[in-house]
Amino acid sequence: RTPLMVIKGYLDMMMKGIAGPMNATVQRYLDRMMRAAQDQRTLIDHRLGRAALTDLRPLLHSTFGPTSRHAQRCTVTMTLPERPLLVKGARVEVETWVRALARGLASTRATVMKLQVEALEPTSCWRVLATTEGTEAPSAKALTRMRELTRRLGGRLEAPTDEEPRWVARL
Repeated sequence: RTPLMVIKGYLDMMMKGIAGPMNATVQRYLDRMMRAAQDQRTLIDHRLGRAALTDLRPLLHSTFGPTSRHAQRCTVTMTLPERPLLVKGARVEVETWVRALARGLASTRATVMKLQVEALEPTSCWRVLATTEGTEAPSAKALTRMRELTRRLGGRLEAPTDEEPRWVARL
């Protein structure tokens, strides 16, 4: 795992622009290399028996449930499956992802939040849909952070747009 960490470190620096400006093609190449490095890390962790699974349900309930800060500021509706929402990732990583999602949604100053989690059976992953109403655009910092954390969990994030104020994360 150590050589892979060095490679990922250099890729992170390049993606942050430390090595100089990037064009769209270079960004696309770096994204592909990061995905490949993440896949390799997942394979190594699986081989070593370190592939952690974390249930997303209790984290979502504590962050967006009726007693949360978000429920006090706006109307929050959650639709979650009855079964556990197991996500590949250490608990700390998944907790950080949920907190970043909460901060990103809060940055929109939403008056209504709808959170829905669906199973995508053919791909054996979860789709987390977060829709906001009465909102501003999310901060660039929040979007960048969410993209990075989602990528670290092996997922993909579709950011909200002016036409569709919905966050879609596949984990």
